[in-house]
Amino acid sequence: MSLINLTGLNVLSFYVSDLVKAKKFYTDILGFEETGPMETGFCLKGAGVTIYLEPGREECPRPPWKYADISPRFATDGVNDAFEKLSDAGVKIISEYEESSPEFAMFRISDDDGNIIEIAGKP
Repeated sequence: MSLINLTGLNVLSFYVSDLVKAKKFYTDILGFEETGPMETGFCLKGAGVTIYLEPGREECPRPPWKYADISPRFATDGVNDAFEKLSDAGVKIISEYEESSPEFAMFRISDDDGNIIEIAGKP
């Protein structure tokens, strides 16, 4: 038995240094739609989730030991096509297109603040 009962994922927060630039990336490049301002940032919806862009954060120094990053994985059909379009648009590619089966392919991108996003689904 757990201490608390989580009922679902509410929102994914992305900490960004430039709110205007980040909002443009998530709306113009990834297709999220603004649902409105919230406190100092913006809420955006897309891909079945709500994300919150929170400004004013600086990059945290990385410790010398191993650390874990959490990166959201967004699904799409036509992963190869998405890879080509994002590459052509100059989006920072973190890991190249990888097709592990006829049913699954993936790659990773990064926003300007180093937030890693996986794009995965059918090739």
